[in-house]
Amino acid sequence: MGTFNFAWNALQHVQIKHASNTAEAAQHMARSGQVSTRELLRQLDGRVDKLVLICRASFELLQEQSGVTDQQLAERMMEIDLRDGRADGRMGPQQKTCPKCGAGICAKFNRCLFCGYEDTTGDAFDTV
Repeated sequence: MGTFNFAWNALQHVQIKHASNTAEAAQHMARSGQVSTRELLRQLDGRVDKLVLICRASFELLQEQSGVTDQQLAERMMEIDLRDGRADGRMGPQQKTCPKCGAGICAKFNRCLFCGYEDTTGDAFDTV
């Protein structure tokens, strides 16, 4: 029985070590996921802050130079919101065609994924 107990204990030790390694790996992956999620949220907050700043500056300049009212702004926002066919408080990206190869330009990266052409014709909102 002594040899059996020794073998059984050795097997349990190996299984415990394997389970411990698996748990450590899972904890590491979870921590990595939390860090990257936090980083993504930080980047998103930065983009939203930049967009708010662009919008505020643009509207204040417009008001100062032309007297546009808040009501006119609200009406234009609704008009732009409906451009993608849905009144959902969002503006879908406008599809652009690559002048080099004719493929669609990826709105997220402002470049053609087929030939690499970079679209630099956008406005301030394309950088957000």
